[in-house]
Amino acid sequence: MFVHRSTHSSWIAGFLLILGCLSISAVASAELRLLESLEFNESTEEWEILIRFASPIRTLRHSPESKGDLIEVAFEPLSTAPGRSVPFASEDVLLPPASSSIPLREVRVEVGADQRALLLIQLDHSMPFRLQPGRDFRSISIWIAKDSPSAPGSSRDRVMAASPVAEMMEEARAALAAGDVDRAIALYTLVLQAPSVESDPFVAEALEYLGLARQRNGQTAHARAEYQAYLVRFPDGEGSVRVRQRLAAIDTAEAAPPEALRQASEPVATRFDYFGSIYTAYYRTESFADLSGARLVDSSQLLDGDLGVRLRRGPYEVGARVAGYLRYDIDEKGSEVPSRVTRLFVEGRQHELEFGGVLGRQSSKGAGVLGRFDGLWADWAFMDGWAVKAVAGFPLLTSVSNGINTDQQVYGVSIESSGLIDGLNAELYGVGQFVDGLTDRAALGLEVRYLNEHGSVFSVIDFDVHFVDLNLATLSGSWRVTPATSLNLVIDYRYSPFLTARNALRGQPESNLDDLQDRFDDDEIDDLAKDRTPRVTTLVAGASHRFNQRFELNGDFTATMIGKTSGSGGAAGYPSNGWEFHYVAQLVAWNWLTEDGSERVGLRFFDGQRYDALDLNLSGRYTVLNDLRLTPVLRFRYRMNQQSQDFIELDPGLRFEYRLYGLVLDCDFVFQWLQGIGSTNGAPRRDELGYVLNLGLRYDF
Repeated sequence: MFVHRSTHSSWIAGFLLILGCLSISAVASAELRLLESLEFNESTEEWEILIRFASPIRTLRHSPESKGDLIEVAFEPLSTAPGRSVPFASEDVLLPPASSSIPLREVRVEVGADQRALLLIQLDHSMPFRLQPGRDFRSISIWIAKDSPSAPGSSRDRVMAASPVAEMMEEARAALAAGDVDRAIALYTLVLQAPSVESDPFVAEALEYLGLARQRNGQTAHARAEYQAYLVRFPDGEGSVRVRQRLAAIDTAEAAPPEALRQASEPVATRFDYFGSIYTAYYRTESFADLSGARLVDSSQLLDGDLGVRLRRGPYEVGARVAGYLRYDIDEKGSEVPSRVTRLFVEGRQHELEFGGVLGRQSSKGAGVLGRFDGLWADWAFMDGWAVKAVAGFPLLTSVSNGINTDQQVYGVSIESSGLIDGLNAELYGVGQFVDGLTDRAALGLEVRYLNEHGSVFSVIDFDVHFVDLNLATLSGSWRVTPATSLNLVIDYRYSPFLTARNALRGQPESNLDDLQDRFDDDEIDDLAKDRTPRVTTLVAGASHRFNQRFELNGDFTATMIGKTSGSGGAAGYPSNGWEFHYVAQLVAWNWLTEDGSERVGLRFFDGQRYDALDLNLSGRYTVLNDLRLTPVLRFRYRMNQQSQDFIELDPGLRFEYRLYGLVLDCDFVFQWLQGIGSTNGAPRRDELGYVLNLGLRYDF
């Protein structure tokens, strides 16, 4: 888990009180925090890092392939229409606890120079690793190899390097260590079914741990059969003593004792952990047409806090988390920007019963619930491969909502299956949302997720039974054609935003549906909502190819169309913008100019109805003296407007980050130069200079 152990309970209590007060009055943001949590597992051979996200994501590619100190993962959120502006915070960071031995510095989400999402995993030094997207499409696992105890060049090492069975063995070990016994059983079974000439070096280990996985899964008869098969084939094998002990334990447990004996109670381990961070940053944006005068666009201070605590005793686990941030405008007005408490919840779980719940302000975990809500989430794995989830609460319908609005309610339930076909997960849900006494949304949906070593498929269908209309149909897939080449495809058809009764307020003087009912009946409000909500269709096709360990080329084509809206109820409608197209190509290099450095050259062309644009983006990442990281960027844009002056824009910038013990200092500076081209058609010329400065300090504990 993402934890940091401490015995300073009084200091923690005081800090909890301070941060709790901060969060209650904290500034909200409309930006979505995508990173949810970090969890860690460790075995004798490797570490596992499990990165959880607040919403579904689609992993596009990662670089480098298998060894490095900075892992860059290109991904795309699946909760909004793909191919559009990135809808989450421009930066989001999670860190391991200071007491952890795992060689991880931080996990960060950034928006790249090409306006695509990047997940950056910074390790202490260059290390071998494996990366695997989660089957739930809300997580990514990274396994980092420890120093191998076997001698270099041994026969086992050579087999491990040459055999694809070795990859399945590594995945099976990690799955068993993480408690995913179903996947471990499936992988060990595949190993034993592989051609004997290839799988011989692993048969003994696979038999032993297949028995262990079945034993942990409660399948004692199957476990006994695997252990007996092991002893028949390897009576004097390396693990024969362990196998005999486990087999004897099964027989002893199933044998009825002649007399009930009083057993000495074993002490139950109790562990208390905490983690958190405090971040403050100064933002300044200034624009000036010439050196004689300047216009201050932004001068503000940000304070961000995040704290979590966790207590575990035996199979019981409880925890709490509070997070929020405030932003203060330091201009002549001195105004405070409205804000949000982002997280404020308590949670509990009983691991033996596989039951848990979260109460408070939290991000949705499916079941058709949109965004954040205040309420209760519960899930229960009632049998192998099956789980039921339920949610009830009050949705946050505005980006600056800090209080709990009981006038709006949401209820949802879902059932999920993960055991029908290996790699396939399916979730069927029903959700109802109500506002001001009206049905805001009532939908049935199906979410299907499939993942194997060759690719993945993510699909969602959401049908609103109240409006009797299809709200969303999306299909996202990737296919690894060869180890070096992959293809991806997205087909997305939806209402944007989702069709709800609240959409009827667009273009109306009323601010709530209760007031709108004074002029319109319920059916008319539903008609207004449909008139105000456009359809958005998005098609994406992309490919990437890795030439070698140093160079990769990727690109994609995106076509998007926003449909028309109809005028009604005194509000005007808007025509469709027609099809608009994005063409993106990017070349990525590693260890080219410097050791453990990377460079990106991206070219993007946008063909739109109102303007066309050509972007050239250059960026690099370099580590200096192991504690200083530099990221230079250069962006060139040529924009050709249909009804106004064309212009060119040049934005050079530099980001640096310096780490000193638990403190991290970061600075981001971008200089902006914009020059109008051609006739202005009577409009003012667009000749501007400016800069953007972000200066921050973070303390992690």
